[in-house]
Amino acid sequence: MNQEKRTGYLSNIIFLCALCLFAAALVFLMFVFNRNQAAKLQDYENRITMEDGEEKLYTTSEVETVKAAAREEAVAEKEDAMRKQLKETLLGGKETSLSALQTLFPDEVVVQDEFGFCFAPVLDELAKNEYVTEGLWESSETGVRVSSENGTIRWSVVTDYAFAFIRAGYFDEEGGFMRDASFYQNVSAALSYGVRVYPYVEFAETMTRAMGEAAAEEVLSMAGDYAGEIEETVMVLLAEEVTLSRRQPVTDGVLAAADAFTENGFRTILGGKCERIFSTTDGEALLASGVRLDEAYVCSYDMDATKAYPDSFSFWEAGLLVDAEGISGACGIVVKME
Repeated sequence: MNQEKRTGYLSNIIFLCALCLFAAALVFLMFVFNRNQAAKLQDYENRITMEDGEEKLYTTSEVETVKAAAREEAVAEKEDAMRKQLKETLLGGKETSLSALQTLFPDEVVVQDEFGFCFAPVLDELAKNEYVTEGLWESSETGVRVSSENGTIRWSVVTDYAFAFIRAGYFDEEGGFMRDASFYQNVSAALSYGVRVYPYVEFAETMTRAMGEAAAEEVLSMAGDYAGEIEETVMVLLAEEVTLSRRQPVTDGVLAAADAFTENGFRTILGGKCERIFSTTDGEALLASGVRLDEAYVCSYDMDATKAYPDSFSFWEAGLLVDAEGISGACGIVVKME
């Protein structure tokens, strides 16, 4: 066999070997590919669910769409059930719209005023009340809330009250702090007849942090003249006109005043109409800053309001008296809860 033939045979052998290797590699790749496809198929089979008795394969986006639709349907069903319950309750004639809402929303405080219905959170950090409105006057200590608007008070005949909230100041229409013209006279006279004194300050509807700081500075200066004689508790009384839209600035004003009072050894309690006292302020922020919401001063002339508030508060302005003995004009009558 000549050299040329040997070279041809060798080339053919090398070509066939390469072809075999290529075929083997192709078979291996097809094997790996099939295994991957089988794994994916198994994954899809694991995600098959039933729809109307037939198998349906959902993609991730389809699953999320179905879940969202189910949530919307559940909410709609709940709202429909609540509407039916509210309608049945009102048609029964035993409850008002307010009491019906209070029943439907047990985890919130629901109150009504001239602005409409207010929903306020129940503050879990506070003790819950066990108030009994029947016999309330006989079993509780009572006091008064007075200011210069009550004229000259004859404290010598104001003998039925153990304590008095006496106004230290308020804000005028321009936002300037005004000292109450009768503060010193009222405090001195009340103390001389053994009446405990709590100073209070009226906040404005347009309250700001700067105004809160200014009010605290003035009240602390005035209270400092009676160090050791008056109660080291200042009541911040919210304006009657304050609305939900003023929630943050009013909260900031209370916090600013409370910080200043705390630094000087005074406690701060919040006061106002029961419809707004907690719906127009940030209760959690006030609690964190040391404002004593558990000693809140709640203005409500209907003592059944104690049933609407699960939280335990110390002071309730339970009514107004006009021309009370020794006091001219209308003064607030305050019940101190045990």
